[in-house]
This record gives sequence, structure tokens and C-alpha cells, in this order.
Amino acid sequence: MSPTEKRTTHFGYQEVPVDEKASRVADVFHSVAARYDVMNDLMSMGIHR
Repeated sequence: MSPTEKRTTHFGYQEVPVDEKASRVADVFHSVAARYDVMNDLMSMGIHR
């Protein structure tokens, strides 16, 4: 690989630069975390806590 080529990895159905993947994963996590907790509360009737 030449110095000008960036290494890529899969993120969903996209190829993204390796150094961007962690922040993209964090963005997805933060965007669903609150709703996920509500869904978990409803489905388990609070038992999971």
C-alpha cells in the first residue's frame, strides 16, 4: 500500500477509512441508546435493571 492510500474497513454497507470507524460506531450507539433503554424497560417490565 502506498503512503497516499488510506486503509478502509466495512461499516454497514460502506467502506470507510479505518480511523473514522470508531467515531461512526459511537455516533450510532449514542443515537439509539436512549430508545434502546426504553424498549428494554418495556419489554422486560423493568426486570433487567
